[in-house]
Amino acid sequence: MVTGLRVTGTAAESSRPGRLAPVARCLLAALPLIPANEVRAQAELQDGARDLSGEGLAFVELEATPAEPFLQQRVDLRLRFGLEREFRVERAIQPFGTRLDVPVHLRTDWPAGWQVEKLAAEEVGESVAFDGRVLRARRLAARELEGRLYDTYELVLSTLPTSSGRLRLAPARLELAFATRFGSDLFEARRPLDRVDAFVASDALELDVRPWPTEGRPLEFGGAVGDFALTARLDAESVRLGESLKLELVIRGSGNLADFPVPDWRELGDFRVRGILDEAGEGERVLSLDLAPSRAGSQEVPPVPLAYFDPGPPPSYRVARSGALAVRVLPSEGGELAPRASARPPRPPAPAPPGLWSRTWPWLAGFGALFVLGLLVALRRPSGTA
Repeated sequence: MVTGLRVTGTAAESSRPGRLAPVARCLLAALPLIPANEVRAQAELQDGARDLSGEGLAFVELEATPAEPFLQQRVDLRLRFGLEREFRVERAIQPFGTRLDVPVHLRTDWPAGWQVEKLAAEEVGESVAFDGRVLRARRLAARELEGRLYDTYELVLSTLPTSSGRLRLAPARLELAFATRFGSDLFEARRPLDRVDAFVASDALELDVRPWPTEGRPLEFGGAVGDFALTARLDAESVRLGESLKLELVIRGSGNLADFPVPDWRELGDFRVRGILDEAGEGERVLSLDLAPSRAGSQEVPPVPLAYFDPGPPPSYRVARSGALAVRVLPSEGGELAPRASARPPRPPAPAPPGLWSRTWPWLAGFGALFVLGLLVALRRPSGTA
């Protein structure tokens, strides 16, 4: 089993991660923002902030699973943090004007592309600030360290490495504010009389991203990484020549489900692929193929293959296949395929060669006209004298 790497603010220790259940995820860009002026003011206060490392008032740690992922393999990063309970209740104050359930700001300087886990509806999360955004952290069991009790929380983030090599994550920084003196306002409410900005930081985290192995790689492999299953169905049991039917492929599994390119399926048996519609859903990806048959008769859409890399353990290439589907291809409406349209307009028919009558009737008409003319002249001629 691949081991993870747990990184804390003081030391690193190996851990054996458990199997992760599928979780719903949302982009960080979709989370509510803390007002920019509050973030700027907090950043200015943190310029001279007090380092609480070694004082035992707070901690932050990172744990990546797996520590040596393959290219495009999902990496889960667990960001755990805690506040000493008495310190949180008696001295911690809100760092922003925006009120938080846990008054801390987690700040990172990591590459773009991370996603944050969305807590299930039945779970109770507590609001914290993360890189200027408000999100909810899962509360864990309290942790006891050196006789002190810490309220502990966790954020889960994930990413897909897009290039092999060493990926370095800068230390995560837990920023907070506390007071050393408190007074009362007109309503006898407790309020701080001063403010001390402080922080603790984790160690940096390095991931060694491995390339895909070349041994055993199928020719049709296109970058799908994870563990997938493939099912298929047709939208009709029969189709006519010259028409098309839809083949719906549903891909389910865990991995880079929504990120790998659609395989280049151009022909499936006696069916030509005229187009593909790609739709990603929650935990599945649906590919709708427009198929055109090439001949009539009882046909079969063959099993559709999807080659993918399973990171394991053990890592290996696999091929998921859908089942074969029977379909009846009927002749076209006219009993045969309609003639293929020509690029040139049809030529007009050639005129028939002239016959004997068509060649002689002009001469006969001419002679007849001369005879009639001569007869009229003779009849109108006056008779002779003695």
